[in-house]
Amino acid sequence: MAKLELQPNEKLIDSWTVNVIINGSRFTGKVYITNQQVLMDKAWAVHFNALGVLQVPGNQLIAIPKSEIRETRTKTSFFNKRVYLTLNNGNELVIDRGMLSITPIVEALKA
Repeated sequence: MAKLELQPNEKLIDSWTVNVIINGSRFTGKVYITNQQVLMDKAWAVHFNALGVLQVPGNQLIAIPKSEIRETRTKTSFFNKRVYLTLNNGNELVIDRGMLSITPIVEALKA
């Protein structure tokens, strides 16, 4: 796990173990949401190749300031609950919780 260091006046709201999809690659790890940013600790990266699935250790902390998030939307079904974050630069990332509720993540993003 990468070391989580908060900025002055930054408070951790909560954290969850999730899958994050960025540019077609799936990463498993923890997402931390603070009052200032979204931090993702990529513990494992999952890539699809001709032989199937390849998992490689990620151990990288990605930080996205909340001010860089242009839009938040959700998509839910019985087996799949996701939060879509569209960034100011047009890139999109997906927080995937599988069958688990995304409500606490959405509320933390609004805080």
